[in-house]
Amino acid sequence: MNFRIIAILVQLIIGLLFGPTSLAAPKGDGGSGGITVELLGTPVGATSSRANSVNDAGTMVVGDAYWESTAQYGNGTYAARWTRGSSSGPWQAEDLRPLLPPSIWSTAVHVNDDGTVIARIMGEGDTGWRYFVIVASGVTVDLGSAVAINDLSETNVMIGVRSQPSGDQPLYWSTPYDLPEVLPVLAAGYGGRALWLRGDTIVGTAEDSEASWLVQWTGAPGSRSIERRLKLPPRFQLSGINSQGRIAGTQWQCVSSCGIHPDYRATTWELPYQGLPVNLPNPAGPYSWTGPVMETGVVLGQSVAKNKVDMLPVIWPTPQTVVVLPMVSRASSGMTAGYSGKRITGYVDISRWGPTEAVIWTLP
Repeated sequence: MNFRIIAILVQLIIGLLFGPTSLAAPKGDGGSGGITVELLGTPVGATSSRANSVNDAGTMVVGDAYWESTAQYGNGTYAARWTRGSSSGPWQAEDLRPLLPPSIWSTAVHVNDDGTVIARIMGEGDTGWRYFVIVASGVTVDLGSAVAINDLSETNVMIGVRSQPSGDQPLYWSTPYDLPEVLPVLAAGYGGRALWLRGDTIVGTAEDSEASWLVQWTGAPGSRSIERRLKLPPRFQLSGINSQGRIAGTQWQCVSSCGIHPDYRATTWELPYQGLPVNLPNPAGPYSWTGPVMETGVVLGQSVAKNKVDMLPVIWPTPQTVVVLPMVSRASSGMTAGYSGKRITGYVDISRWGPTEAVIWTLP
């Protein structure tokens, strides 16, 4: 597999300002009528940027940016934030390094309307990510080692997972300052992951001796129960589900060896989940990956371009249709990341192998 595709896959598994402009998609790769793309710019001194998450109000975006070495920091990618006074005002980019402990790598992955930011860092000597919460007042809370935050509510409730040898523990935080509640799992010796908040219901995955399952946790804190919803097929990486039950995931087949030439295909699954997930159409190349599912049912993702090197940022409005998101004329690739409402975050490559720039796409 091409090195660029391998690098993109690893990221998927782990992860002067311009106004909005309507642009055409690359010729021959699908239409994108009515979709706009907005370049967010980079923080002072940075040379590239990427956007991971946008809040519901459309006034704050978080992600990361790349800086060259300074007296205080080594060269690398570090957490960044973009803010604006209204949902249509100019963006101001901000370096979040002063609000986080020293690190060699960091990124911001979640943000809400309250201004709370979830960031993760890799420090010198660390063997994994460490997660931190930057609350609206600017106070930074260390969540400890071996935990990851997967979702953040408007009231600062958080869910995630703690990695441990006996099986991952699904976790729930009522506030960033409290110790997490450990959610029940299906069987002793097996793990689970809390992935998405759906009001008072928590959705995620868990395993038992039979399979990996889509599950949900219900009930009050301290007395929750876990329920199986769907047996997940083998070699299937779940990436999203909306409240109507549309599931997105990436499934792979071993063409030669799964470690060398897996065939990755974006798939979707509809209620009542009969049969197997359905492959989503690709606009060009053979490989594709899914991301979140918007509440409207639109699936986010990316697909390999015709040259089998560049990546196209795409959406699947229905299981039968694919749309390539618009990119600026000098961009060769792009990636989607997260969404809120009709806004989709991600980045575009300004030139092949060159810098990236954080973007927001807005659907009509």
